[in-house]
Amino acid sequence: MPTVLVPIRSDNAYWGFSKEVVPGTPVAPSVFPRWQDGSSLEYDLKMEEIWEGDGSRRLSQLVKNQQGVKIKLTIMPRMNEIGFFEMLAMGASSDTITTASPSTTLSAGATGGTSTSLSVAANTGLTGTGNIQMVVGQGTATVETATFTLPVTGGGPYVLAVAASYNGGKIANNHSSADTIASVATANTAFTSGASAGATTIIVGNNNGLTGSGTASVVLSPGTANEEIVTITTPGTGAGPYTYTLANAATLKNAHTSGDFVSTPVIHVISDQTDGAYATIEVGLGSLYGSSGIALRVRSCKVESIKRSGKAGGVIAYEMEFAGIASTVQSTPPTITLEKHNIFLYTQGTWTLDGSTSGDALNIEMFDIQQKNNLATEIQTEQLTRAALIFGNLAVDLGFDVVYQNGSRIQEVYFGSSTGTTDSQTIYLGAFNVSFLQPSGFDQLVLNVPTIAYTKVGMPAPKKDGKYFKQSLSAVGTSNQGANTYVAQTTVYNTQYSQN
Repeated sequence: MPTVLVPIRSDNAYWGFSKEVVPGTPVAPSVFPRWQDGSSLEYDLKMEEIWEGDGSRRLSQLVKNQQGVKIKLTIMPRMNEIGFFEMLAMGASSDTITTASPSTTLSAGATGGTSTSLSVAANTGLTGTGNIQMVVGQGTATVETATFTLPVTGGGPYVLAVAASYNGGKIANNHSSADTIASVATANTAFTSGASAGATTIIVGNNNGLTGSGTASVVLSPGTANEEIVTITTPGTGAGPYTYTLANAATLKNAHTSGDFVSTPVIHVISDQTDGAYATIEVGLGSLYGSSGIALRVRSCKVESIKRSGKAGGVIAYEMEFAGIASTVQSTPPTITLEKHNIFLYTQGTWTLDGSTSGDALNIEMFDIQQKNNLATEIQTEQLTRAALIFGNLAVDLGFDVVYQNGSRIQEVYFGSSTGTTDSQTIYLGAFNVSFLQPSGFDQLVLNVPTIAYTKVGMPAPKKDGKYFKQSLSAVGTSNQGANTYVAQTTVYNTQYSQN
């Protein structure tokens, strides 16, 4: 009797990521981007042929010298995914949160896993009610974003209690006296009363960052199934708790629970660093829905390269390459949770080219910023797998097409300036910056290369169709002879309250 095959669909796959707390110790995945064609996992083997003098001309055997993993991922990333992948690409400790008021310092040290409160020097902005998210120890190795309960108590120094919902009511890390403590976002509060779907107002515990006259985009219940982004009218009413009305006669789509957070975006500024953090990557190939494929967990991965790109009328895409040290087979796939936010569109961009928002900054048809970390993958000791991966030299290459309107670009690159007329050795320097802002006014992505050196301007190619000329421009990012502390920087506004 003929046997009927049970093929597995080629879209039965997942990619899952997590940052390793201890390098070499794999972590279950928590970030699950929606992948695009071109994503893949391949094993990277080094084999040696053993030829022995046995009187024949036949190969004796093979020896496997080294085994590693190469992973490619192509995605259209959401705002929180961008923060995570940019951190991996830029390097360890690359993510700095732009804190806001209230901001003060610790009056005494705190012990991780023990201290249930912090002693702070000032109480400005800490006199409301409900919960608040604060970054403690920014710039130190023990930085953490913790949840606290307002108001502070005491007459100075003041006692700021750790919320019971955070780490069992205890601060997680050790902190020293004089460490900073500051709000994770401009507006940073929580519901003090529940709100029903269809409501036109919200009631929160403090009004930090929401006292001016106008509107503000805030996220409600971030990280929950009921998360939504709304625009509220400021200032609110009341002396605390404070009532805010949704702008434009809008209503809540979802119900929200007392204690859920309410905030403006968290601003993550991510710049290139000396070396990268390790990540665990899990790839399922035909293992979902009870299928009999395989799920592979690859530990100790680093980013080899990342390309951020977009073209007119399209979406912003990321293409990444990773190298991993070792892998294991997983018995069951994880529970996959997808980020609910929107992708970024090319039409949402505001461009600044060479310090100007006019001229060619209005004519860019496509762009890509490719960053290569040039991993050192040859470190191997007694094991079959590599012993470590480290970042090599950083290379940042830019390419973009513009609609040709005049010959100034040709003169700048080949003749030294926009008015040059003879061959020149001068390298023309500029800058590249683009900011993508979604209609909500909340999600934002800024890509910045502060110093670029132009390496090529494509000459307009005449065509008989009589349509239009365009130019392809190429440049590299530089440190401007050390004047800049970074070559590339990404800023993302999102709902990730802790550093990536």
